[in-house]
Order: sequence, then C-alpha cells, then structure tokens
Amino acid sequence: MIKNGISPLIATVLLVGFTVVLIAIILLWGRGYYEERAQKEGKISELEADCATSVLLDVKSAALQGVKLILGLNNDGNRDIDGLVVVVQGAGGQEPIKLYGSQYRIKKFEAKTIETNYTASVGTPTEVKVIPALKAGQKYYVACDDKAVTYVF
Repeated sequence: MIKNGISPLIATVLLVGFTVVLIAIILLWGRGYYEERAQKEGKISELEADCATSVLLDVKSAALQGVKLILGLNNDGNRDIDGLVVVVQGAGGQEPIKLYGSQYRIKKFEAKTIETNYTASVGTPTEVKVIPALKAGQKYYVACDDKAVTYVF
C-alpha cells in the first residue's frame, strides 16, 4: 500500500506562513486596541477637566409620589450635561440610579424636570444625591463626582 503525504519542505512552509499571518492579525488588532484606548483616555481627561470648569447643576425641587422621584434641575453651567447618576438614600439603604440617554440630557442654561423610579426597599428617601455625567463614548459616561448636589427631604 502506498501512502502519499506532503513533503517536509511544504509542511514547513505552510507552518511558517500560518504563523506569519497569525502574528500579523494579532499585531493589527493590538495596534487598533491601543490607539482606541489612548483616544478614550484623552477624551476622559478632557471631560474630567470640563467637569471641573464647565458643569454646574442645581436641584431646584424634589418630590415623591409613591416610588417615583421627580426632580427639578437647572443646568447653570456652560456645557450640556449628558446624563445623571441619582443616589437615593433612605432608612433601608441607598440605591444608585444611572440615567443615561437623550431623554436625560440637560442643555446648557436649561431647566428640566426628570422623573425616575426607585425600589421600595430603600424605604422613604431622606436625601437624594444628583451627580452630573458627561458622555465619553458610545455607552461610556464620566460622572462629575465633585459637582454632586445633595437634596435633603
């Protein structure tokens, strides 16, 4: 019985070619990954600077209707606020609520009423902390923790 196979030279060439292609793919992916990461970090640094200089949020009113929280907010800064993190504090603990998306955007010098629900396990809220957030990417936001505003009931 005759067994035919590939010669050792062809096998070596195929293995070397496969290895070169694999390394090229990994290097291209890595370069794109690190470029994207550098861009994001630059954007995040820029937004953190904007938080310090351009963001000014004011909570004018807060009301409760069952487990619904109604906030009257003013953006007194010279930059749009792209989202909010609302931390509801009650006897049963605290609950952070992330409000991201176009319906929560507050344009510069705009007053807006925002409604959100919280879980009943928090109990009756004693205070609400509102943290403005700026959009850094498709689904990534930078919270301006130093610009948080607390409303006590």
